Amino acid sequence: MEVTDEELTAVITKQLSAMNPPLTMEAYRRMIESKGGNFEVLKAAHARELKYHKLFEAKVTGSLTTTEEDARKYYDGNPEDFRVPERVRASHILISTEPTDPNADPNQAKVQARQKAEELLKKVKDGEDFAALAKENSACPSKTQGGDLGMFGRDQMVPPFEEAAFALKAGEVSGLVETQFGYHIIKVTEHQDPNQVPFEKIKDRIIDQLTQQKRNEAIRTYVDALRQNAKISYSTSGAPAAPQASQPVITPQAPADANNKR
Repeated sequence: MEVTDEELTAVITKQLSAMNPPLTMEAYRRMIESKGGNFEVLKAAHARELKYHKLFEAKVTGSLTTTEEDARKYYDGNPEDFRVPERVRASHILISTEPTDPNADPNQAKVQARQKAEELLKKVKDGEDFAALAKENSACPSKTQGGDLGMFGRDQMVPPFEEAAFALKAGEVSGLVETQFGYHIIKVTEHQDPNQVPFEKIKDRIIDQLTQQKRNEAIRTYVDALRQNAKISYSTSGAPAAPQASQPVITPQAPADANNKR
């Protein structure tokens, strides 16, 4: 089973282009060599792996198929795999209750923080721009995004924040919400109820997954058959034996990484 340089280059290039960030072949070479590696040795290992892949495609997996009916059966039989839990997208303004002066009275700092939060809440209720107020006043790093925290599910935020956020509809603003971080004003911009990923949206991924499972099982079966039918002999000559003179040599030898996948 031969692998041409063109085939090998195409496979490696495709793998590198899928990386984040993508790499060119030359950049990959420099990265390997900068870490003390030998690019040609690594390339030869890629070639061996591709040979095994071509062998298994020819002997085992080339005829494997997964139909849309197979995918539908899996989809219907495993609904939990395709459920999307309730999620919200929210922005917030955080007014910290931590004193900026280590000598300040923490109780007074908390009172002042609440007063500021109440003033900001009034501005929000009066229609001032939420994102602008967050950028100017929030103590959370999210202020650079106008307070946007992105989409999140349950059990990802501290309980008082979560309870308030999930109680809001899209476009609604909370009252003051107190947590160990301070006072929050929360605005929900999107609220998604629990739902099921539609079959049409996920079917191609299911087909790929089931086909890969079939492929792995077929390869395991093939390798097991090779091992069962292998001829086992022991070296009796004075010449060095592989891997060791006292150990059996199994022929043919199945590749140890036959079941690996990227």
